[in-house]
Amino acid sequence: MKSVVSERAALTSQKKMKIWKKLPSLAGVGLLSFGITLTLFNTVAIKAFAHSAGTEINITQQSAATKQRRNNRQYSTLRRNNKGLEVEYLQLRLREWGYYRQNITGNFGADTENAVKRFQQDSDIFPTGVVDAQTWDAIERKPNTTPRTSQRCNRPTLQPGAEGEDVRELQQRLYDLGYLKIRPSNYFGQATKQALIRYQQQQDLPATGTVNARTWEALKLSCKAETVFVVVIPVKDRFTLADVKDYISGAFVYNTDDGPYINAGQFPNQQNARRRADFLRGKGFDAQLIRRNNS
Repeated sequence: MKSVVSERAALTSQKKMKIWKKLPSLAGVGLLSFGITLTLFNTVAIKAFAHSAGTEINITQQSAATKQRRNNRQYSTLRRNNKGLEVEYLQLRLREWGYYRQNITGNFGADTENAVKRFQQDSDIFPTGVVDAQTWDAIERKPNTTPRTSQRCNRPTLQPGAEGEDVRELQQRLYDLGYLKIRPSNYFGQATKQALIRYQQQQDLPATGTVNARTWEALKLSCKAETVFVVVIPVKDRFTLADVKDYISGAFVYNTDDGPYINAGQFPNQQNARRRADFLRGKGFDAQLIRRNNS
């Protein structure tokens, strides 16, 4: 009996010894597994941090580059159908100055183009709707909001059916701003009325289709200039008008004692008139600048 008990005790002791010998191995496996898990976690965390940091660095660098570009006046020329961050910035600035009332989209569409034209008009820049270096420079400076000295003069109230030089000046301004799509004439028809209504809506004016004192003032035509500068091109053949209208769709022919001429625009500001003439000369036309008194 003692022998059997001794044998059992010996076997139990041997089993305990085997278990104790395995413990370091089991512990090593556990530690190894924990180490691998920790390593994988660290790797993922490092990659995630690196990606996040890289994104932050890219955004910071992009913002710094954009700011540097603006400070150095290095802008892209923007026009209809352009898209991107610079268009967003343009829309933001135009909104700050009260010219753009739509959402900031980054898309240079008709609303943005019309806002640019109104800004250019108020800044004594020829209203092309294209944001070039001169326009960018003006946009970065707050427009002069000091009211101009009011001059007493008689601009008639215009409504559909009216005729005359005042109607032509109204149409020319609406055409230059992109609202009127037909060439100016002396007659106030439905096309002029609809163009005027669109302009009034854009300017938060009563959309009556009638030109009263408030609308004349908004159009910057509240007082007739004593002198206007007209860009004219002599008619050489029957194709001259069509060729000019490829660039100035509002051009029209009028007869003088010296023969037929094409009126390619008239301006109260000589600088803007000269700019139009230089543009047309660059296209191969014999553009001339004449001074005319309004009477």
